[in-house]
Parts: sequence; C-alpha cells; structure tokens
Amino acid sequence: MNNEEKNSYVKTRITDTLIELMHHKPFNDISISELTNLAGVGRVSFYRNYDSLEDILSKYISLETDKWINQSGFIHISIPASKEYVISLLKHLYDYRDFIDLLLKNDIIYLLEKEFDERINEHLKESENPWMIAYTTGGFYKLFLYWAKTEYQLKPEEIAAFITE
Repeated sequence: MNNEEKNSYVKTRITDTLIELMHHKPFNDISISELTNLAGVGRVSFYRNYDSLEDILSKYISLETDKWINQSGFIHISIPASKEYVISLLKHLYDYRDFIDLLLKNDIIYLLEKEFDERINEHLKESENPWMIAYTTGGFYKLFLYWAKTEYQLKPEEIAAFITE
C-alpha cells in the first residue's frame, strides 16, 4: 500500500468509526482519543487529516456531495430548479438519511447547511441573479429539513411536483 492508499484508509477508518460511535453516544461526548483508539489509528494521523471531529463530518459531507455531482451530472444550479434536479438531490439526501438523522439528533445539522451554502456560493458569483439563487437554496434547504423532520413521508417525486409545477 502506498502513502496515498494508507492515508485514504486512515481517513475512511476515522470517518466510519465516528459515524458508528454517533449511533451509540452523543457527538459531544465523543473524544478524539476514544475515536482514534477505536479506529486503530494514531492521534498524529487524526491531526494530519482533520482539525476537529466536526471537520471529519464536514469533509465527509463534501466528499459525498462531490460524488452526487459527478454521478448526476448536475454541475450547475438552474433557477428555477428543474424537476429532475430536485428529484435527484432529494434521492441522494434520502440515501444518506441515517447519517442526516444523526446530524439532526446531535444538533449539528448546520454542517449540512454549511455545505449547501458553500456549494451555492460557488455559483452566486457567476449568476446574473444571485438573489434568486440564495432565495431558492434557502427555501430548498428548509424544505429538505422539514422532509427529514417529518420522517421522509413523501417521495422525492411528490415534493418535486409541489415546488416545480
């Protein structure tokens, strides 16, 4: 295993172990020592890759967002958002509902909001109407939160129909 593969393995172990720990105890009760011991990695490896426990989750969210963008082909946001875009994004978020529910349970859902904001801000600079993008994104994020808090009762297609038709 080369250095890049080793580092990827370490990051995966740290991330997976943190998420697993969050299933059993509150996020704020997890220590870096406990995490690194359970992950079987050294503290130096942790600090080489992350600044904090929140940083692990932020990087995980960003990585999964990148995967969705690459798989879906939705590189740019259209305003108003197309039905296909809304369905694709909601299906992606639904696939990660267990993780998102952990963020909600631990009052750290703002990490997902931060990702929304960072991704959208990339497009605001290029837009002729940044106000509409900000408005649409905020509304979509709140819509998603409502969906999560109501235990994903509707299908992505039903929600997309509400907001795109």
